[in-house]
Amino acid sequence: MAGTNLVGGLMNRTLLAVLLILLCSAAQTDELVPSKMVVPPVCGFPGLQLPEDTVVLGAGGLGGKVINFQIGQSGNTATQIDVAVNNPEKPVALMLGASEPNIWNISWTEGTNIVAVFVSGNERQLVAGLKTNTPLLISSYEDNGPCNDTKFTYQMLHLHDSFIASFGYGQITDVEQAKVEQQLSQLLYSRPISKIFSVSDGKVMIGDALVSGQQLITSSATPPESFYDKNAPLAGQAGLDDAVSKKILRRATIKDAEKWIKALKRKYAIQNRPPPDIPPDLFNAYVVLKKFTYPAGLHGGHKATFYIPEGVPQPSGNYGHSKVYDFNSITLECRGGGACGQEIMRGEIGFGSTQNIIIIDGGE
Repeated sequence: MAGTNLVGGLMNRTLLAVLLILLCSAAQTDELVPSKMVVPPVCGFPGLQLPEDTVVLGAGGLGGKVINFQIGQSGNTATQIDVAVNNPEKPVALMLGASEPNIWNISWTEGTNIVAVFVSGNERQLVAGLKTNTPLLISSYEDNGPCNDTKFTYQMLHLHDSFIASFGYGQITDVEQAKVEQQLSQLLYSRPISKIFSVSDGKVMIGDALVSGQQLITSSATPPESFYDKNAPLAGQAGLDDAVSKKILRRATIKDAEKWIKALKRKYAIQNRPPPDIPPDLFNAYVVLKKFTYPAGLHGGHKATFYIPEGVPQPSGNYGHSKVYDFNSITLECRGGGACGQEIMRGEIGFGSTQNIIIIDGGE
């Protein structure tokens, strides 16, 4: 029966978001700190008059250094890119792009005049350190920004916008190849991008390298910390470690894996059937002890494994690419975008189950 349902799932792959071996409800989304920027209604800077000698300088990358909180509703951990601008010879208009949810922390040298800033991204983008009177336009795909137009920044490629794809996911290519970005620069600033700089280790130096004695200036009006939601759970591994310290989670052991095997055998013995192939997993594994919210960012190599004992409520939030073993229903739950979901689709996990595979449209 499981094999039949699996084939049906493959036929509906475009709808696949959550795979499990029993009915489940879509993951809830935590309320997040609201964005502090004001998004203009148009893709541009109405009324902006730039000095004739203004140059457009750009920087792009997948993201920056991971920080232990979230700033959007994607469920991905936020990053931060520290931007230093040193170009005192001519006024600077910036074009910045990141795919991951990111805070751009901007500083500049004495004499450098930043006249406008445009930021694009697949997920939510925020800007810190900028003077409050500097024209700023943020247009992310997640927030349905005003530049969300396939002619410009959002020609999607593997869920990443073209501003990033043009730079080879952080590796700089010939500026002339970035035709879409040049079109956007002409729309925003009436001039092309002069030069693009690479993001490395969460930092990017735009303009000339700093010399001895040069100091960086930044505005204290919007520091990166102003975007933190102190009431939200920490993201990623930091969130898991925090839950362990608060005794909301504990590390799973071989005994928990053995309990799963016994529970599976016991359930199917009642049906007079051999148990299905749903092996336990102890990779970054935890037992949920009480009410719990999954931290953001449990995707890819940051995934985890959760065991929910009988009587413990289902956690809220987004478990990402993690595995969830539920002792209440003796079921395994995982999403189609992760390795576990792919293994179910290929029939490598769950073979022999008498329960239905449910497809829920809700993304990865």
